[in-house]
Amino acid sequence: MNVSVRDERGMVGKLLVVWLLLLVVVAVAAIDAVSIGFARFSLADAAASAAADGAGVLNRGGTASEACRAASERLDAEAPDARRPRTWCDADARARSITITLRTTAGTILAHRWSATERYVEVRVEETAGRSAL
Repeated sequence: MNVSVRDERGMVGKLLVVWLLLLVVVAVAAIDAVSIGFARFSLADAAASAAADGAGVLNRGGTASEACRAASERLDAEAPDARRPRTWCDADARARSITITLRTTAGTILAHRWSATERYVEVRVEETAGRSAL
């Protein structure tokens, strides 16, 4: 009887360490997921606002370059860190529509270091606004 008690010594401590490590991994994954979601949401919001400003210029009879300039001013105010690809603004004055494409990198703890989750860290959004129904 004495031998079996000795064999189980330290099991609670080991189990506690395993559970704490598991808790840390789950917490880091949750923080990274929230960070990626927040980056996507805030970038989409900034792109939608910029597209709306550009569409407003087009609806008032402005040119495509004026619409892109208005969108750029809005982005400078709302999302100065957002990366703009070479063709970030596609405005069509005849159709009175504008498409804004933006990219950013979400600030994560571990997701950017692991190749399986690396693609989720790079956030890309595309928002289009067009002729107003009013």
